[in-house]
Amino acid sequence: METIEIFSAHERCLLRNIEENMQGRSPALSALVEQRKQDLWQLAGIIERSPSLTGDLGISGEVRTRGSLTRRLCDRGLLQVTNLPTKAVLGYGFTVTKLHFFGLLRKIGRKTSLPFQELQELDEIYSMILFTLMAEELYKQMLSKERADRPWIPHIAKELLSLWEYRFEAKTVDFALFLRDLWVARQHIVPALGTLQGTVELLRLSMRLPLFWGNFIESLHTDPSILPALEEFLFNLSHEEITLLRSVMKEKKLTAINRRQARELLGKDEEQEHELPALQLYRSFLQRQQLTQLRRCRNTDGPRRSIEEYLLIYLKTRKPLPQSKSDN
Repeated sequence: METIEIFSAHERCLLRNIEENMQGRSPALSALVEQRKQDLWQLAGIIERSPSLTGDLGISGEVRTRGSLTRRLCDRGLLQVTNLPTKAVLGYGFTVTKLHFFGLLRKIGRKTSLPFQELQELDEIYSMILFTLMAEELYKQMLSKERADRPWIPHIAKELLSLWEYRFEAKTVDFALFLRDLWVARQHIVPALGTLQGTVELLRLSMRLPLFWGNFIESLHTDPSILPALEEFLFNLSHEEITLLRSVMKEKKLTAINRRQARELLGKDEEQEHELPALQLYRSFLQRQQLTQLRRCRNTDGPRRSIEEYLLIYLKTRKPLPQSKSDN
């Protein structure tokens, strides 16, 4: 277990500062953090001892390779837990546990008056772990709902296997870097709504993203089905809600609408102040993914894929892969 690195150098440094900050001030909290940290190490050790994704135990007589497992995921999907390797299931649980661990540190940091800079760093680490979970969930959903003969599906499966296999290593699969760039940029954008054309929101988002995003946006001209998914992402509203707002604006001859008016018209609750933007984005991501599946089942209007799915499909068709912001 000594070979496992469950914390990055930055995370270790920050954790050490928090532990020093708690020493003598709150023995109970110090003991709680130490116990949670040991739990993470123990879980990591179990995962490390789990069978490799490509290891052959010599029981079935079948040769297991990354290629054979990729084909199995493509053919059988991920809906049945019997198709999932133990390392993948436990690994996902580990990432969730690590997320909660840093969530605990965020609460302790505020309780013990940790310096503002370190509080911000905790928020950033928490957000990055959450984005890793979102990327993994996206890969799994695409494998579950897309046809196995789609040309990009084998590549998505290979990316997912890499994420499962190298969870403890300081490397991120190619597509996850682009998704991270997108989500980091989006969490800094507050939708203005206005005319509901999305011009302001798209401009602000594009200014925070590298060249690949501009090239992807140009594909809107060749595939108009991407636009409704982009609008959902920019406005943090469903396609159905956007359609309703546009109908009301037309009926009442409104040229623009603000967020408060939109909430009142849609009967939505007030937004929670001081909530981490990454958590708001996470809820939006889950809702958008659920709605795409629901529209497929009911054959109703609206995006059948999320903007993240369209982006992955676009990137799969580009060789060589564009450079992400995280590469710099």
